[in-house]
Amino acid sequence: MGPKRSQAPSSQSDIHDEINVLLPPKATKPETTTNPKSTKNPTDNPTTTATTSEHPHKNVKRLIAGILVQVQTLYQEACTGSTPKPETISIKRTAIEAIGHGLEQAYERIKEPCTGQHPEMPGNPTTPHNSNPPPTNPIPLTTNMPAIDERVTSIEKAINEINQSIKALTEPKTWAQVVTNRTTGTGTLSPTTLEQEKAKRERIERGKIERAKTTVTLTLQNDNENATGNPDMTTLQAAINRTKAKDVTIRNMQKLPGKMVRIVCDDEESAKKLRSLQWENLIPGSALVVQEYGIVIHGVPVRTLDARSMPQEHMREIIQRSNNINVSRITPLTKKPRNPEAPTQSIVVFTKSAREANNAIEDGICIEWKNVETLELTSRTYDAKRYNSQHQIRQCFKCQTYGHKAETCTRKAACGRCAEAHDTRKCTQPEGEKAKCIHCGNDHPAWHHDCPRRQQEHAKLKTLIETMPTSFQC
Repeated sequence: MGPKRSQAPSSQSDIHDEINVLLPPKATKPETTTNPKSTKNPTDNPTTTATTSEHPHKNVKRLIAGILVQVQTLYQEACTGSTPKPETISIKRTAIEAIGHGLEQAYERIKEPCTGQHPEMPGNPTTPHNSNPPPTNPIPLTTNMPAIDERVTSIEKAINEINQSIKALTEPKTWAQVVTNRTTGTGTLSPTTLEQEKAKRERIERGKIERAKTTVTLTLQNDNENATGNPDMTTLQAAINRTKAKDVTIRNMQKLPGKMVRIVCDDEESAKKLRSLQWENLIPGSALVVQEYGIVIHGVPVRTLDARSMPQEHMREIIQRSNNINVSRITPLTKKPRNPEAPTQSIVVFTKSAREANNAIEDGICIEWKNVETLELTSRTYDAKRYNSQHQIRQCFKCQTYGHKAETCTRKAACGRCAEAHDTRKCTQPEGEKAKCIHCGNDHPAWHHDCPRRQQEHAKLKTLIETMPTSFQC
């Protein structure tokens, strides 16, 4: 029997830890014929050697063995210096394409019709350097067809897997697919990915703080009959030149959603001068936007503090009475709660100090009220969490897309019930008729929780919540 051949792994899971490659044996020395009367060593006379035919698929086996060695080398290089071995490794696209090209070559050679002769084999009369006659008995291939078919099937499978890998590297992915690929299989981010995302969010936070030092934001939403509308950069610079900050030159101006503008200065000192101006006198209808930091409190009794109906002064007095915090305003977490008759609600307390907000997150918020029955003063401390407006799915009910609200939408209207080009409130579709989603085409409204597009937003929101810092950068 011939030497034992190495079999290609049946699946990717067979080579998780190590790829062991057994190279095909080199061709054995052909048998020699010697003269029994001669005392010389038969190997001393090369003319007495009878050349034998090499199997036509030997080159294919060597080619596949070389490819497996290449895969093993890539794996070992990727694992060098990693303890324990990583769950996933990165391979350059060019390397994958080279492996796939080699397998395709092997596949094409196996499919070539063969009768025991091959252009590259000794014994082929077409080979110029070979003067040996072709073998009189061609190698029969019918007995080897099952083994050949099995190898062809294995190579086809490997080529398909490589093509799918290349396709996966080049095709654009949705956010939900990206999140799924980075999870542990249970829907949560792996510990390594989670730490990387947290560090990324912290870098984004620090970048925002640094940019905010040289910017000034104005709102133009104030009701004023003398309002000038949206001022341009020339108007703003002319207004600044009439004040004590006339030495400040605006570097850039950005228009923001919600009738707001952001002025970019050259340095932090220039931005401080602009913040000290009375903008309502310079630009009618404008006002300086001051950075606020919100904290969320859940489960607050409505009878104690109702953020939907109580005056702001009363609510601020309740919170500031027992907490070392200067409250700028208090709002309900959701404008339209699912159950308006619920005895408790979630509120957002805003302050203009990041340090005060962080203290409240660490210590909690204490709320006092009088017991109706005993008239005694009662208090309770509630857990407080950092508020972020991005922690809610934002869908426009004008165009039905995600990421903005209808009040700032500039796109054409689209119905959330029938997917036609009209406002949802003007839809004439009969009651009880099946809806049509503009995102996926299924029979549900555009905002339905089973919509694949909305599930992508849920996955994006979950990642954002898990990676957002728990406190504010001071």
